[in-house]
This record gives sequence, structure tokens and C-alpha cells, in this order.
Amino acid sequence: MLFFIETPSCRFFLRDKIIATTVSLIIILNLTHLGYVFFKMPYHIDLAVLRYSVTLGVDFIGSPYRILIIFFLSFFITLTNIILAYILYIRTKLLSHFLMIITMLVSILLFMFSILVVYVNS
Repeated sequence: MLFFIETPSCRFFLRDKIIATTVSLIIILNLTHLGYVFFKMPYHIDLAVLRYSVTLGVDFIGSPYRILIIFFLSFFITLTNIILAYILYIRTKLLSHFLMIITMLVSILLFMFSILVVYVNS
């Protein structure tokens, strides 16, 4: 927990334009992801399609609440990568920028996957 103590690098980390922009977009995207899955998913059904492929059809079915696992996975990846980006920012800024941009892309892909899963179930 020593890296959460406010140091000069912490203030610079939060004031970096690329870091601040990607973190704010990721937070907005994760909140949108949670809202979309929570309000659009039909929870009144007994079983939900959790994975569908074109070649095999329905691969995995289960409780509709298990779709929230995708959101929690995205949140965990985001939180872990923000901590890693802060640790990398102390040493090199470029790697932390790449990590935050890739984290944003992963969050977008997981949100798109959730949209498709909700679409298949509605």
C-alpha cells in the first residue's frame, strides 16, 4: 500500500493528459457497461445464453446473473492495470500510456461482448 501515499509522481500521474483521459473514459465505459447489462438483460428468464458461436451455436447456458461476471472481469482488469500503470509511470511514462490505452481497448471489447450476449438473449 506504499504506492498510494501521495508522492510527487502520484500527482504527476493523475495530471498526465493521456492517463487522465484514458482513466476517465474507462470509468465512464465501465459505468455504462454496468448500466446496460443491469437494465437491458431480461432477468425473468430461467436460462440465458452466455456464449454463442456461429459454427457450433449455443455453447454455454446459465443464470442470467452470470452475465455480470463480464462486467466484474472488466472492472478487475481496469483496477489492476491502473495500479500497474502507476508503478510503471514512476519508471517510464511510455509503458504506462500503452497499458492504459490497451486497457481501454479491452474494456471496449468486453462491453461489445456484453452487448452481443444481451442481444442474443432478448
